[in-house]
Amino acid sequence: MVSVEKGKKKQNTTKKASQKAAQSQTGELAAYDWGDEKLTDKQRQFVFYYTWPGQDGFHCAMRAAKKAGYGQAVANSLVYKMLRDPKIQKLIQKFEGQAKTAVHDAAQRFIQEKIIRADYDVKDYYDISEYSNEKTGEVSKKFNLKDLRDLTKEQRICIDGIEAKGQQSTPVFIFADRQKERDSIIALDAAWNGGNKGNEYDVEETKEIIMERITVRQERRMKRSREIDFDIMDAPKNNVGEEL
Repeated sequence: MVSVEKGKKKQNTTKKASQKAAQSQTGELAAYDWGDEKLTDKQRQFVFYYTWPGQDGFHCAMRAAKKAGYGQAVANSLVYKMLRDPKIQKLIQKFEGQAKTAVHDAAQRFIQEKIIRADYDVKDYYDISEYSNEKTGEVSKKFNLKDLRDLTKEQRICIDGIEAKGQQSTPVFIFADRQKERDSIIALDAAWNGGNKGNEYDVEETKEIIMERITVRQERRMKRSREIDFDIMDAPKNNVGEEL
């Protein structure tokens, strides 16, 4: 009885999970702008899974078709037709274009955040006040962390956390690693604009090597051409003796 009850509970849990996933999928499908294209529910699901990154149906027509509810036999014969259906092609291009734009915009935003995290000034996070020692009259400075609510969004981006230090558990901001962010930006620049940017010696040396190889190849072709001409001029014509 115990094993039967466990089996039923497991089935119920699996069923609830499937229902939850189906509800989530329905919400995702509804969020898509399908325009005026008339597609069946399965065709829409196929487009959804084919263009949705992060799952195994992405850019794999067979798996996308199976996840959409098509059987193995049907999927084998249908995916080829679906990928060449003008309506489906149009929607795939549309959704992938939107996704690429969204990812590109997000990447640009994250790069700007990196630049902010690489160029902050710690002084902006403290209220600095002066006080004098009553006995000695010596003037000292006191640094108090600003309230997070008083910081701008750009300033908060540079904070990775807060920790308590000392016997009095004084709160201290954990700031972004500026050098790490700067190195990351430099690496991105090198990847986009070429690792040898500004290294004129390497560029000129590469040009010389390429020109040298081109010259050698041209000389070889000219030599072969002269040898072929020589062979043609020296080769006796057929039946020359008989004609003479």
